[in-house]
Amino acid sequence: MKIMFFFFICSLILIINPSNGFARIDISSDASYSKQVYGENKVNALRTRAYGTSLAYYFYNLTAVEVNYIYDKTTNTEMINYKVTDTDYTLKSAQSELVSEVISVGLRQAFSRPEARIRPTISLGYAYRMSRDKRSYHYKNDLNGSDIFLKDQGPLAKQNSFFSAFGIQLRLIGQFYLRGSVQTVFPFFRPSLASDYLKYSAGFLCSF
Repeated sequence: MKIMFFFFICSLILIINPSNGFARIDISSDASYSKQVYGENKVNALRTRAYGTSLAYYFYNLTAVEVNYIYDKTTNTEMINYKVTDTDYTLKSAQSELVSEVISVGLRQAFSRPEARIRPTISLGYAYRMSRDKRSYHYKNDLNGSDIFLKDQGPLAKQNSFFSAFGIQLRLIGQFYLRGSVQTVFPFFRPSLASDYLKYSAGFLCSF
């Protein structure tokens, strides 16, 4: 449903009939993957996968309405080998996973024209964030060697939020740009929580 809503907004923007000569559309995307191993024998791993896409419709000179979608998943896997007290089981490993999705709609203000080599932008608007955490555990019976796998899934958290973003567009050739940005999402009227969700991203942008 959330993906359908995102593409509905994008389609609505694309079919608008421009009423002035300022109309322009920017489409950008980015993706990232990181892996960090840690522990004495480097058997633990922290992985993060993320991607995002954005569409901005400039309805007047340097001002645009924009729609964004961000998905990220962080997985932490730990090899533990902990003997559970007063039982015949050993906790072999544990894994935690946090999945987050954000759909946002707002206004983007650019501070230089499209032909400029560097274009700073600021965005403000409404965001709808969904997140869920999952945990799984692997136990082994010390007597017969049998395995037990337990899973625990938290509720889907939904939050109406405010978003703000700062971006830099570096024109490479023609209407093709390298784009970097930092975005924060926080509950309404609680800017002190802005640092709880920060996303730094880099990708490419095409303007037409």
